[in-house]
Amino acid sequence: MPSLEMEAVTAPLDLLVVRALLVCIFTSGLASTSGGQQLADNSLTTFNFLGMESIANEVGRVAQMTFGPDGKLYVATFGDGVVSYDYAPSGELSNRTTVWSRTEDIPNGVVNGSLGVAFHEDPTLGTVMYISPAVTSFFNVEDNFTQSIVRLTDSDGDGNWGELADGEINQAIADNLRVTDLHQVNQLLIKDDTLYAGIGSRTRTGGEVSEYPDAPNPDDGEFAYTGAINWIRDLTQLSDDTTTSNTAGFDSLVHHTDTRPFTSADTGKLTVYSTGFRNVYGLAFDSDDQLWATMNQNENPLKPDELHQSNFQDDHKFPKGNEVSGDWKSNADAMSAGFFSTFKNPVALLGNHASADGLAFTNANDELSNYVFLVRFASGKDLLAIDKITGDITTIAQGFANPLDVISDPMGNLLVGQYGEGGEIFRLNALSGPFADLDESGSLDLDDWNILKQNFNSDLSNLTKPEAYLLGDLNGDLVNNEYDFALFKEAVETQGGFDSLSQLVNAVPESSTSVYSVSIFICAVLAVQLRPRHMGMVR
Repeated sequence: MPSLEMEAVTAPLDLLVVRALLVCIFTSGLASTSGGQQLADNSLTTFNFLGMESIANEVGRVAQMTFGPDGKLYVATFGDGVVSYDYAPSGELSNRTTVWSRTEDIPNGVVNGSLGVAFHEDPTLGTVMYISPAVTSFFNVEDNFTQSIVRLTDSDGDGNWGELADGEINQAIADNLRVTDLHQVNQLLIKDDTLYAGIGSRTRTGGEVSEYPDAPNPDDGEFAYTGAINWIRDLTQLSDDTTTSNTAGFDSLVHHTDTRPFTSADTGKLTVYSTGFRNVYGLAFDSDDQLWATMNQNENPLKPDELHQSNFQDDHKFPKGNEVSGDWKSNADAMSAGFFSTFKNPVALLGNHASADGLAFTNANDELSNYVFLVRFASGKDLLAIDKITGDITTIAQGFANPLDVISDPMGNLLVGQYGEGGEIFRLNALSGPFADLDESGSLDLDDWNILKQNFNSDLSNLTKPEAYLLGDLNGDLVNNEYDFALFKEAVETQGGFDSLSQLVNAVPESSTSVYSVSIFICAVLAVQLRPRHMGMVR
C-alpha cells in the first residue's frame, strides 16, 4: 500500500493549498456514476450500503427468493421452475440447479414455475419445501383456475425435489383453491411451524362491480380465502399423512358460501389469518415478530398501493363481496369467529400502479433495523426503505427491470431479484456498524482516520467491496481518493466521534503531513458537493 509519509515540503503553505485546490477541482469533474441499476443519493443509503453488484443473470423471471437450511439460495421463477444456487457473501452465485419443474400447459393455466417458495424443518419428515405452482396471469377475471400449495422432499439428497419414484413426498396439501387469471396464490412464508400464504382477490374491485355479464354468478366475487393472508397454524399436524391430496384444504363445492376458512379451529387446515386485501404479495416478519405485507391496490377507482402491518383477524379495508352470497364483512359466522371487527389503515402509500411486491428486513445495523425494504415492479422499478413508525419513504436503489422480490442474506445484505430481462439478482452490501468505522471498533475515531490517510490513492481493484471499504474506499469504486475523504468528513459531521474536524489535521504529527492533510480536506470540502456517493453497479 502506498504511504502518505512524504518528503520534506519546502514550498509555502498557501502555494500547496492552491495546488491542492486545482487538483481537486480537476479530479472532481472526472468522476461519474454508471448507468442502469444504481444506488440512490441520500444519507440513509450512503451511510449504510457499500455498493451494489449483480451476482446472477439469466436466472428466470424471479418471483420469490429464500435461503434453504443447506445455505443455498432458492429462487421460485415464473416459467423456469424453482432453481438453487450456491451462495457466498462475496462474488457471484454459482452452480445453478433446477430443483423442481413441470410441463407447461398455458391454455389450461399451467405455468412451469411458482410464485412462492419456503422451507420447514419438520420433526418427522426432515426438510420440506413448500411451493405455490403458478397459473397464467393475463388478468382475465373470467378465467377460473384451481391452484395448489404443494410440499416436496429430497430424501436422497440429489437436488431433485419431489421424486415419487424415489419415495419422496410430492403432495398437494391444498388443491382446491379457486383463483382467477387476475390474481393467485403468491409468496409463501414459514415461521416456526406456521405457514403463511397471500392469496389475491378474484376480482378487480373486491366484488363491488360486476365482472360477468348476464345473470348473477357465484364466481363473480370473493371467497372466504381470497383477498387475504391465509395460514396453516401447525404444519406438524400434517406430518403423518404424506399422500392424501388436499389434506390441509376443505372439500368444498360451493366456495362462495363456505365459511370454514373463517370458523375452523383446526390448526392443520388452511384458514384465514387477516383480510381486506386486493392482491397481497410480499410477506415478512420484523425483529419484533410483527407480520408485514404489501397490497396492490385498486384500479377503478385508482388508489395507491399500500404497506400494512397485519395481525390475526385484522381487516385492511379492501372490499370483500360476492355477487350471489353478498358481503363477507356482514357474514354472521365470520363475524362471530372474530373477523371484521378490527380495521387497519396502511403504514405507507406506495404510489399508483406501483405493484409493490416483495419486502424484507435486515438487522445488519441498528439504523437499518428501523426500516421495511420493498420493491416496486411497475411505477418506480426501485427498492424503497419505509420507516416502520412514521411511514416516511426513502429510495435506496433504482433502475431495475421489474423487481419482484427482496430478501436479506445471512450477513444482513439485501438481495433484489428482478422479473424482467431474463431475471437477475443484485446484492446491496450493508454495513454492520457505523459508516466509516474502518477498524470496526463500533465508533469513529482517530484510528479510522489513520487507516483512511495511510491508504490514500490506493488502487484496491483486486479486493472485494467489503475488503476495499475497510481500507478507506467509502463509495465503492475500489479506489481510496478525495471522494472517500469527503464522505469521511460528512460521516464525522453527521455521526460525531471527534471534538472537531480540525482534530483530524492536528492529530498528524509531521508538519509536512499536516500540510498534506489540510490539502486533502480542502478537496473533501469541494467533493462533498461534487462527489459520486456510490459508483453504481459493478457487474
